Amino acid sequence: MQAGDGTDGGSGLKPHSASGPLAETGGSSPVLPLGIAAVVLALGGGLLFVARRKRS
Repeated sequence: MQAGDGTDGGSGLKPHSASGPLAETGGSSPVLPLGIAAVVLALGGGLLFVARRKRS
């Protein structure tokens, strides 16, 4: 006998529940990219400062 609404299809699949936390992917932690950007900006500012001092 076949079930018309798919409740007893025998596939063993169950609907997903949203009770468990999602895995950490690292995309929610912007500390490293912001730190790298700060270092790059500081180095660029330092190079600009040195270049302007040499000209004058």
